[in-house]
Amino acid sequence: MKPSEGVAIALSGGGFRAMLFHLGALWRLNDMAWLSRFQAVSSVSGGALLAGRLCVRPMLDALRRLDRDQLRDDMRHKVNLIREDYAAFVRQCRAFAQAANLQCDDQVFAEYLEVPEPI
Repeated sequence: MKPSEGVAIALSGGGFRAMLFHLGALWRLNDMAWLSRFQAVSSVSGGALLAGRLCVRPMLDALRRLDRDQLRDDMRHKVNLIREDYAAFVRQCRAFAQAANLQCDDQVFAEYLEVPEPI
């Protein structure tokens, strides 16, 4: 993951007690108008319980606003890009094997290239 500018928060572990501690800390940060400044949350264990709960509502609201047709088109495009990258990688492996005079089973490479047609 590439580093980015902005403010993030880390919520440590410690089970239920950590979750309660973080809840108090986030409550105070919200009172000070800081909570909305965070672009990312990193968490484990008890901190993850709270972070997950905080993320559920905004995520559900965002899903309700999605344009389903646009999402389907975006996903289709991404799947097709992955398919093309995979096929190019297999062809490069085959070319490398041939250039290195390695024993090559063309049937094996053909099977790896048998990926579904674009969707």
